[in-house]
Amino acid sequence: IYRDGRPSGVPHRISMLLSPEKRSAVARPGTAEGSADDWPGIRTMRAVCILFAAGQMWVSRYTLLPDGMAYLDLARAWLRGDWSQALNSYWSPLYVWMLAVAKGLGPAGPRWELLAGHLINFAGFLLSVFAGELLLREWAEWQGPPRHPRLIAFAAYLTLTWAGLHLVNLNFDSADILVMAGTLYVAALLVRVQRNAADRKDFVLLGLILGAGFLAKAADAVLIPVTLALLAVLTRSVSSTGIRITAAVSTLVCVPFVGALSLSRHRFVYSDTGWVNY
Repeated sequence: IYRDGRPSGVPHRISMLLSPEKRSAVARPGTAEGSADDWPGIRTMRAVCILFAAGQMWVSRYTLLPDGMAYLDLARAWLRGDWSQALNSYWSPLYVWMLAVAKGLGPAGPRWELLAGHLINFAGFLLSVFAGELLLREWAEWQGPPRHPRLIAFAAYLTLTWAGLHLVNLNFDSADILVMAGTLYVAALLVRVQRNAADRKDFVLLGLILGAGFLAKAADAVLIPVTLALLAVLTRSVSSTGIRITAAVSTLVCVPFVGALSLSRHRFVYSDTGWVNY
C-alpha cells in the first residue's frame, strides 16, 4: 500500500481522516508507528526468542562435541604460542581466537572452557537477533511499514529462533552462528545502500563484516565477491567509492591470516577445508 512513504488510492483518502500527527506517522516510514521498534508485541517476541536461546545454551553448557574439542585444542595452541599448530588450514581462526580470549580471561579448568564456547554461541545468537531487527528496520525505511506488523514481527522472530536453535544449534561449538549474524548484517546494509542512505562508515562496516565472515568460516569467502557484485548493481557502478572501501577493508582483514598461513605451508592457501572434506 505504501511505497517510499507515498500513500495512494483508498488508503490515502482514509489517512486524511486521521489527525495530523497520526497521518504523519503513517505516511513516513521509520517514524512513530512506522518504526520497527514500535511494532505491536515486538519486545515480547524478542524476549521470548532470547529466552529460548538462553535455555538451550544453559541445558547444553557442558556439552562438548568433536568440533568443539578441536577448537579448544587450537585455542590452547594460540595461547602457548605454538604457531605450527595454531596456524591451521582446516579450522578457521575467528572462533578459535574468541575461545582463546575467553580462556585467557576466565578461571582455569575444564568447566570454564566448556561453558565459554556456549557463551560465545549465545552472544552470536544475540548478534543475529539484533541483525535481524536491523534488517526489519531498514526494510521498513525503504518500503514503508507493513500492513500487518505483528504478523511480520512474529514470522521474523520465529525464523530467527528456528534458524539459530535448530539449523545452527547452540549445542554445537562452531562459528556457524557468527556466519548467520554476519549474513543478516550484510543484508541489512545492502538494503541501506539500496535506499541511498549508506555513508562511508557503513561501507567500512560492511568490509569488516565480510572479512570477519571469512575468518569465521572459509566458505563464507564467496560472500565477498557476491556482495561486491550486488553493490555494483545497486550503485550502478563497478568503481564507486562504496565498492572500493568495502573491497579494501575486507581484503585488509583477510590478508594477514592468509599470508601467515601461506608462509607456514610454503604455498598459497586460504583454506584446505573443502579439499579435505570433498
